[in-house]
Amino acid sequence: MINIEKIFTREVIVDTLRGLPAIATPLIDGIYKNKKQHPFAYIGIEEIKKIINNVPVVRRGSTAYRVEGEGTDVSFIEPQPIEIEDFVSAKDINDIKMFKPEDDKVWIENKIDTLRQNVRATCEALAAQSLLGKITYPMKMATGYGDYSVTFGTPLTETCSKKWDVSTTKISDILEHLIKMQDAIKKKSIFGGQIVIKAGSKAFMKLADYVINMTNDSRINATVTESNIIFAGFRVELHSQTYYNLKTKEQVSQVADNKIVMIATDAPHTLYYTAIDDIEAGLQALPLWITTELSKNPSGMRLFGKSKPLPVPVVNAICWSEVTS
Repeated sequence: MINIEKIFTREVIVDTLRGLPAIATPLIDGIYKNKKQHPFAYIGIEEIKKIINNVPVVRRGSTAYRVEGEGTDVSFIEPQPIEIEDFVSAKDINDIKMFKPEDDKVWIENKIDTLRQNVRATCEALAAQSLLGKITYPMKMATGYGDYSVTFGTPLTETCSKKWDVSTTKISDILEHLIKMQDAIKKKSIFGGQIVIKAGSKAFMKLADYVINMTNDSRINATVTESNIIFAGFRVELHSQTYYNLKTKEQVSQVADNKIVMIATDAPHTLYYTAIDDIEAGLQALPLWITTELSKNPSGMRLFGKSKPLPVPVVNAICWSEVTS
């Protein structure tokens, strides 16, 4: 029989999370590979906007070279938490008492996994918005919904002189445009040696048309799969993922159908997990904290999943372009 008070100990949560299958989150996994647990509830602007560059050597015996920020005043970002609740009624708990031990384990896994997936999906949505240089995300308030806003700066943009859906556009024009986008990143930062290109559905299909029509041309190596196009050393990924807008009740494309975004993956795009506002969690920075609370009316148990992520992009290592009409 389940010991209700002990089923969601930290050890059980950690062991359960380790055993659950990975969740597919392309941005968190592919762009925000650098993850840090931040011990405070605030993050200093200067901390996340340090300019990464090569520095001069220093003559022996002289003062050290000072690493500069962007000259902003001392100010802070206050990451807002993700807090979600699940409820198990006393009736459900009574029914659970009849489970076999192995069924108990499945029930626990399902509850933890539901909270985990909701937190992860929210984090991925925040990551998608961050690539635009700012986050404007619905925030639940006492009187309804407001906006949670964080500004990181303005990513680069490169104007497409010949749109990909124009009849006179050639594959060489597309290649030239991608090279210009990569050069724009390299001119603004020390990054750009490793890049990923994510394309909206329409942009991806137009490029696929060009590449498929040139398969008999041996001058450029090119391949097309259902989700990737590789040609002339560039890899373009179809990015058709969406997130749910809680205000408009609509799905929003992470990358618009007519756009592409080039991201230098060698830049330190960082996903911070900041300190959770929970005494039982020790006010620690954790990717996910699950806790419980007994309820008398209605009788049952509330489960809370908590996290406080902040995806911080390097905006000069991101370049957007509108490539089709």
